[in-house]
Amino acid sequence: VISANTEVLELTNGQNEWTRSIRNQVKRLGDLVQQLLTLAGMEEGKSQTVFADFSLSDAVLTAAEPFATVAGAQCKRFALDIRPGLRLHGDESAVRALVSILVDNAVKYSNEGGEIRVSLTGNGKTSILEVYNTGDRLPQGDLSRLFDRFYREDSSRSRETGGYGLGLSIAQAIVAAHKGKITAQNEDGCGIRFVVVF
Repeated sequence: VISANTEVLELTNGQNEWTRSIRNQVKRLGDLVQQLLTLAGMEEGKSQTVFADFSLSDAVLTAAEPFATVAGAQCKRFALDIRPGLRLHGDESAVRALVSILVDNAVKYSNEGGEIRVSLTGNGKTSILEVYNTGDRLPQGDLSRLFDRFYREDSSRSRETGGYGLGLSIAQAIVAAHKGKITAQNEDGCGIRFVVVF
């Protein structure tokens, strides 16, 4: 309704900074509601997950690769180390969303001129996805809270990047649906690493 009313205003009075702002806020609200619905559905086991065998290596590569351009535009180093031939029985689109969430997070929160590394390793039954970025060390107690809904370690920085504090909660729900485990670790005092074990 708000979007339709804004369109009517623009048709009668033309577009201006206020109508553009309304459109942007409506889009943000729509995104937030969609993320909440996704998360609620996953937590209640009502999400439309379709499990099948697929190439985990290909899924991780195609989901992570586009972020190299974004990182390069911000003068950040981006490295991929994906072991070929790894497979998973799961929901491929959900796993791609998981990779996108983690890599997007790494690019957004890495420090200026920093580094982002994405790796996938495995042996037979177990696959390990790691997403690392340089940046400020988080207090040890805050690491587990990163997966809480709406938790943002630095609210001013989150406003700059446009986050709601839901991405990592969705990532955790995706991993849980695949009977995996996700953890966050401080790394070398100058970065953070997310580790997903399938």
